[in-house]
Amino acid sequence: MKNILCILILILLSCNNEDKQTGIEVAVNATEKATKAQNTNNSKYHTLKDTFTITSHLIEPLNYTKTAFNDMVDKHPEFFQAYPNSPDMSYFMTDEYEGFESQVGQDTYYMVYSHFLKQRNGVNEYAEQRKKLIEIYSNINSFYRYLEFPKNGFVHRAIRIVAYAEYTIYELSQAENDIEKPYDSSKQKDLYIQSFRQLIEDESNTDGWLSREEKVEGNIEQNGIVDQLDSLITDIFYLRSAQSFQYGHYECH
Repeated sequence: MKNILCILILILLSCNNEDKQTGIEVAVNATEKATKAQNTNNSKYHTLKDTFTITSHLIEPLNYTKTAFNDMVDKHPEFFQAYPNSPDMSYFMTDEYEGFESQVGQDTYYMVYSHFLKQRNGVNEYAEQRKKLIEIYSNINSFYRYLEFPKNGFVHRAIRIVAYAEYTIYELSQAENDIEKPYDSSKQKDLYIQSFRQLIEDESNTDGWLSREEKVEGNIEQNGIVDQLDSLITDIFYLRSAQSFQYGHYECH
């Protein structure tokens, strides 16, 4: 009986091979059609201008011709999906790296990601939170860059901060009253700020190759960064955001 069933299955798969598609081919074609349909739907994000510019807080604006911009929109449906991934996940899961290769290309991707997510979040609605988050994340990055000495990775991360901040805004927009937690978080904030100051002291004590003057100068500069963090973190939302960004992108000391 089993042999008969096997023969029947083989006959069904082989017959009319020129006119019929296999299940795998059908699935592949269906996926391609769905992708094309999704890309077609993204045409509402196309620009009608001859050139389109995306600006950032640190580097020169990105200038695209109409054709290049619209082609990018069609090739990257992940920028417009209902539930966006974090910028890191979005980048590493993309199927189309053309134009986004290398560290510089990744910087560009994060700028574009930030641009589209910013339109969804609301350019004006979260302007204050966006500005403060970028400042907080930038200060944390500067703190570690100074602590570990200038390295290329910190420069690239400084550019990508706009994407991390925008994703935080997206998460905020999905929560209810998350920015107005009723309880006092001052003690938690004090402990958090103190952890930076303790790190400065610990690193200073272990840097035996620095002169006393260099240590004093470095400590003053780093504590100045921490002072800025202290003034920027005004409630539990900014505290949680700072902690999440720090713990997610910098190794613990």
